Amino acid sequence: MCNNSVKIVLEIANNKHNIKAYEFPANVTDEGKIELPNAILQQLANNQKVKVIILVNESTEEEQ
Repeated sequence: MCNNSVKIVLEIANNKHNIKAYEFPANVTDEGKIELPNAILQQLANNQKVKVIILVNESTEEEQ
């Protein structure tokens, strides 16, 4: 698994929403699944719905 560097990058708590955004490195497995660090999994309840934003480094023309 990736390095265990997990950061909370956003926290919103008011009478309508309680939201936390986490930032961490992850890998896509050969099966096409994203591996989540254990530190994140411990923060999530089973069957909890989450929103996912995926940021990828685009390769430059020089790298292709």
